[in-house]
Amino acid sequence: NVGHVVKSAIMGSVSQN
Repeated sequence: NVGHVVKSAIMGSVSQN
């Protein structure tokens, strides 16, 4: 699911910050 990939990318980015 593309949505899962996008969500993971966003969450990972926020997690790093």
